[in-house]
Amino acid sequence: MSPTAAPAPPTPGPTFLPLLRLAVPAALVIDAVVHLRDAMFYTPVRGALVGEAGLFRIQAVAALLAATGLQLSRHAGRPTRSARRAHRPPVADRPG
Repeated sequence: MSPTAAPAPPTPGPTFLPLLRLAVPAALVIDAVVHLRDAMFYTPVRGALVGEAGLFRIQAVAALLAATGLQLSRHAGRPTRSARRAHRPPVADRPG
């Protein structure tokens, strides 16, 4: 038996990246809502500099900023130039 090359890993379908671009910010918004809602349970607990409620609120703001940044990013989901270059076939294999 001759050894054969391993099959190429499957590439994501055309709907995978758009769904991912919606799912990640949605999950971050849910995370922010949960942290804002649960912050009130930790209001009486004080830390040295920032209380636990303050940490929960900071986490919520960070999640909202990340979700907003992902939605506003004009390059969200697009491969970079270097990534596109890495996936080009060698010159000999190119058509034309």
